[in-house]
Amino acid sequence: MANQQIKPQSNTTTYQTIAYQGSIPPPEMMEQFKKLDSNLPERIIRMAEKSLEESGKELDILRETKLIELDNQKLDITRKQNSAEQISKYNLRMQLLIVFIVLLLIVSVFVFAINGYETIAIVLASGSFLTFITNIIKGDRK
Repeated sequence: MANQQIKPQSNTTTYQTIAYQGSIPPPEMMEQFKKLDSNLPERIIRMAEKSLEESGKELDILRETKLIELDNQKLDITRKQNSAEQISKYNLRMQLLIVFIVLLLIVSVFVFAINGYETIAIVLASGSFLTFITNIIKGDRK
């Protein structure tokens, strides 16, 4: 038997990639498309125009959506400001009411003490004092 060497055959395939940006191919490519189908370049241009119109509509919708979101944020801020103002007014009224009650209790204690009702004055003063201290302690926990 004779030794024979077999040479491997190689098949080479080459690919070419062409890239472009935008919605319309470059003129050279459009010429190639025209060779395939004479209506193809016009169809490609119509598709690009339609795509551009749809993109414009989408941008309009997005802009309107963002404007609505901005208006909603402004309304939320306004509501929060109004709520804070109402709470502030409420807190001021409550503070004034508390001051009035404290003054009324002090006057009542002195009136009872001067008129000979020392026991009532002591009970009223100590009860009021304990009530205020309890509320202060509870208020600190919240």
